[in-house]
Amino acid sequence: MEKYKFLSFQYFEGKITKADEKALLDFIASSPHNKMLFRDWENEWYPTFRREETDMAWQKLVTRIDSDHSKDALKTQIRWMNGGRKWMRIAAVFAGLILLSVAYLVHRNSEPEEYAFTVEAPLGERSRMVLPDGTLIWLNSGSHVRYSAGFCKNNRTIRLTGEAYFEVKKNEDIPFIVQTKHCSVKVLGTKFNVSAYPDDDFTETTLIEGGVELISDLNEPVRMTPGERVVYDHKTSRMHKEYVTAENFSSWTCRRLDFEQITLKDLMKKLSRRYNVKITIASEELEEKKFSGSLINGETLAEILSAINMIIPIDTIRENDVIYIYE
Repeated sequence: MEKYKFLSFQYFEGKITKADEKALLDFIASSPHNKMLFRDWENEWYPTFRREETDMAWQKLVTRIDSDHSKDALKTQIRWMNGGRKWMRIAAVFAGLILLSVAYLVHRNSEPEEYAFTVEAPLGERSRMVLPDGTLIWLNSGSHVRYSAGFCKNNRTIRLTGEAYFEVKKNEDIPFIVQTKHCSVKVLGTKFNVSAYPDDDFTETTLIEGGVELISDLNEPVRMTPGERVVYDHKTSRMHKEYVTAENFSSWTCRRLDFEQITLKDLMKKLSRRYNVKITIASEELEEKKFSGSLINGETLAEILSAINMIIPIDTIRENDVIYIYE
């Protein structure tokens, strides 16, 4: 066990080799207990990360982004804002994000104070960040969060587009609020996942630990308990609650994809974001076919489509950056 704790610290510090990273991720994915251990080690490591190390990591980040950008590997920009001290405070806050993913963008918005800062995870990448209040957020590919300069002082409100997993630090005086286009989630301290991509037909919230309240303009507030998922239908404005294996909905943070009775249409959307490729399904009937399964991060898109073909007979044709799926 000490071996994996050591590898976890190497991972957080950006010093892990590819072989050791694979061994660590396989260990994390092997059981919910190991996933919790990884979270505990992360919480143990984070307070020890000094400002000097943050500054050094930030410089390494900029170098890596410049290098990767020159090779067209990452479409990432860093926009420097005025005020070096304030920027370094941001760098310190995002220490975990900086070390765990270089594929992200953080900048100050040229718009009203309501949402002064934005953090993004580009398509094909994930990002991890820690807010000033200690709340941990994992952003899934093609997602971003926005929050104000007054965050943690007079509010704990963020705006989410896309999908994110949250571990919220408890503060009874200032509730944590996640706003999406169609509804909001209000919490004091808990672990939950929210998916609110603009091209989806629904917004879903899955509660893993603690308690949350889901709020929308056209519905009564819905209180959730662990193991529940609430789906808000964008077309009907109705909410539907069901019991699920909640951990499946945050497994993407450990580079897994677990799904139960997902439609081919929704799965292809997830794969499209994950692999940054456009996928088109030929017919509505094919889009609605359902199945269950798990994907570990090692598979290529071609391997995944081949596995799906064993469950649902499909043919695929790739033309440039578009994959067409036929029955």
